[in-house]
Amino acid sequence: SSTISFSALDISAFDDSAFEAAFRSDFITQMAAAAQVSSDLVAISSIAQGSVQVGSTVHITDSFPAADASTLEATLRSSSGSIFTYNSFSSYGTINASSITVGNAETTCFSATPT
Repeated sequence: SSTISFSALDISAFDDSAFEAAFRSDFITQMAAAAQVSSDLVAISSIAQGSVQVGSTVHITDSFPAADASTLEATLRSSSGSIFTYNSFSSYGTINASSITVGNAETTCFSATPT
């Protein structure tokens, strides 16, 4: 699981149901691609203010290689901006990831600029 924040995205944008639906779909699609899993294995658990903070979980099955989990964790830690490449996401500012948990190990916070 992780919390991803978007520094230039205002929480009021989610008052528009079409925006929220598109954001959720795009976020899940991009996170699933980064994890190399089906989008039905990615869930958004929360969207909250503080810029905009998106809590999400990638559900990893027993058949998911440990090396892939480590790669996803490393990508989130070092270059989360590379995950969110859709044009609309480039306007959401700096991307920060925190509370990254793979198994029982929690990593430290980091920051990346979207590419």
